[in-house]
Amino acid sequence: TIKLVNESKVRCVGFASSYTKYAVSAMKRHSEGSSFNGDDLKDILILTRSSFTYAAKLLHLVLASSSESSSPPEEAFLLANNLLDLVPAVESFAGPRFALTLVSVVKQWLPVLILGLGCRWLIGLESEMANKTCNLGDPDLPLWVAALAKNELLEAEEPREDDQSEHEQDVSPSSRKLAEMMVTLLRKGSPKILDSVGGILLSNLQLALQRAEHGIVLGLARFACDKLLGSSSSSSSSSASKNLQLTHDSLRESFFEIDRHCKEDGRVDDECSRQQLESAKVLISSVLPYDACSQTS
Repeated sequence: TIKLVNESKVRCVGFASSYTKYAVSAMKRHSEGSSFNGDDLKDILILTRSSFTYAAKLLHLVLASSSESSSPPEEAFLLANNLLDLVPAVESFAGPRFALTLVSVVKQWLPVLILGLGCRWLIGLESEMANKTCNLGDPDLPLWVAALAKNELLEAEEPREDDQSEHEQDVSPSSRKLAEMMVTLLRKGSPKILDSVGGILLSNLQLALQRAEHGIVLGLARFACDKLLGSSSSSSSSSASKNLQLTHDSLRESFFEIDRHCKEDGRVDDECSRQQLESAKVLISSVLPYDACSQTS
């Protein structure tokens, strides 16, 4: 297998990525009105966990064989995203209990998946990495990113006593657990890795803004600013963002893009969306140095 990867790693990772994306798509199609019984679901979960492990091992081999002179293929980034998408896909298809068992498998490989997300800015020639943009290559938001953002919104809400149970049911426990594990690893690990993943998340924020998914914009702003950078301490957060160049630039760009959307006529139709965007601006400005937001275009 290692020899095969070294000789044709792009093709191997591309196949694994396409296979995983197909599995996610199939689960989405059958998530409503599924006729699968308990035994069927168990068999599907066993297959999913096994496939995940093999694909994650392949991703690990490809990343380990990459170097400054041999950057990892674009497909490695796509595979990492698709593997993370399996968590919300399984939860939607089979329920939180099955999804949480998958999360226990994901946990073992999460450092590899995080490296896969940031590999385009972590491995390769310095001159090439500096010129790379966070192009996601897909018009749709990754499922794991959307689930993460929605959980952030739900956590921020103050539920009334009469809808407490409904509020709890809406939170995705597997995606929340996945997010918690990612935050722990990213905050403990290398600033370069945190910077690259921060840039990816903020690229998704800008994509959500283009798609007028203003709740996702606010959810991702909360996650990036509160969870990853910790905006509870304004001075330390500003210092952290300044030392994370890709994240800092992406935050600044996101701030001005959101500001432009708020000011242009016809961009934001309802008051709820406007409030969400204004809240996102406040969060972003809290982790940026004052002068970074003082010039509006």
